[in-house]
Amino acid sequence: MKALMIAALLCCVATAAQAETALALRERCTGMTGIANAGMCKSSVGGIVDDFKADPAYCVPKDAERAQTLAIVQKYLTDHPEDMHLTSTEVIGKAMAAAYPCPAKP
Repeated sequence: MKALMIAALLCCVATAAQAETALALRERCTGMTGIANAGMCKSSVGGIVDDFKADPAYCVPKDAERAQTLAIVQKYLTDHPEDMHLTSTEVIGKAMAAAYPCPAKP
């Protein structure tokens, strides 16, 4: 029962993260005040990065730690205020593409 509740919560977190703006993500993730905000931030970023690791737009190494990808997204959010109108999914993708570009195909 507990595992089912956790799975349902993670599903809601991923859905909410995809719908929220980058500005909302930045507000939650850069300050990370409170356990709930920190957990939601880590889950949002980690879930989206995990979902799109095979995306040809970026190539996150299989051994990349969630803390590392979270730090990359936090820095991107701080460094790119012009992208705050985008969705959190779009801005996380842009951060990962900048940090982990895929090698050019021959």
